[in-house]
Amino acid sequence: MTQSTYSDTDDALVSSIGNAFEAWVEFESYIFRRIDQDKSIVRSSLLNVGAGRLVTGAELPFFKSFRDCYLAEPDDARRQQLSTNLFGLPAKILSERIEELSPNTHECVDFVLCKYVLQHIETGKLDECFLNLKSMVKPGGRIGLFTSFSSEADDFYQLIIADDDINEVPAQLRETLAGGHKIAEDVFNDLLSRAQKFSFIATHHFSINSLRKYFQGWRVSIVFGPYDVAYLEAAAP
Repeated sequence: MTQSTYSDTDDALVSSIGNAFEAWVEFESYIFRRIDQDKSIVRSSLLNVGAGRLVTGAELPFFKSFRDCYLAEPDDARRQQLSTNLFGLPAKILSERIEELSPNTHECVDFVLCKYVLQHIETGKLDECFLNLKSMVKPGGRIGLFTSFSSEADDFYQLIIADDDINEVPAQLRETLAGGHKIAEDVFNDLLSRAQKFSFIATHHFSINSLRKYFQGWRVSIVFGPYDVAYLEAAAP
């Protein structure tokens, strides 16, 4: 894994999660139908941060309602696939990471979409990442955020393992796991800092208090989905 990738770029691994993956796709489709019908959203420009390969197409009706659409994907392989999976969408593809986005590098937009990116960012970088997302939104614009969610009072960190095969986890790491494949925050950050791929994904589950903390002064709504995912929409002041 190079420094231009996030920790969840193994799409085959994500897809192999089975029922959870299928349920996540259905949840996305529901959310995009819902926000596509929201007439209060200004639809001049949209920025999708961490666009991935865009193979499900669930976003397309929503994307096509915007005059200008920008898809930011830092991973080289995903970005190459993305260019062939646009289904006629006239979008501009960008290579910036979430840590690199700012009004100095790109114009502000009416809607920023960020799907399952922040849950794979080292915790020490999150303040900067949330600030960058908010800085890219025009006054009165929106941020739509898909992420893993904690129904507990606090955040927690977890390994998502394909087919729940615990033997895929190295023995030394396996000994540190708590119930539900939970890991400590420092273990989570250490895994993300390593320049290698694993047969599992380290994931940060945000509590509702944690998410609201990042959007103080914004109007926030949250829709809870299956298998510990949620969609947060925040309207800028």
